[in-house]
Amino acid sequence: MLSGIGLMVARFYFAAGHLGYRKEYTVLGVQLGTVIPGWFASIGFVVWYVVIVTTSGSYSGVEQLHFTVPIVLYLILPVVAALINSANLIIAFSLFFPSPGKLSRYSSRAI
Repeated sequence: MLSGIGLMVARFYFAAGHLGYRKEYTVLGVQLGTVIPGWFASIGFVVWYVVIVTTSGSYSGVEQLHFTVPIVLYLILPVVAALINSANLIIAFSLFFPSPGKLSRYSSRAI
């Protein structure tokens, strides 16, 4: 959620076709500050939850533990959130620091 809010705030840093006051580093800091801990939290949650589910109960070794659809979906949710957060970082980076080829296309149109 913070990553999306950071991208929404970033649009106010553009004024008359240029970036104002180099505040894009603030937005990239917010993006990096949410992506890196988000991946650690997602991986930690999935590992922790799988360990808890597989070690809960008393299994004699003959029974097999089955992951049901709700459990799999529950494990996918934090991974999807981390992927969306990573996509926001890539979008923010490409907006604030465009490639030289992209810049040359826009500068040739202005002339």
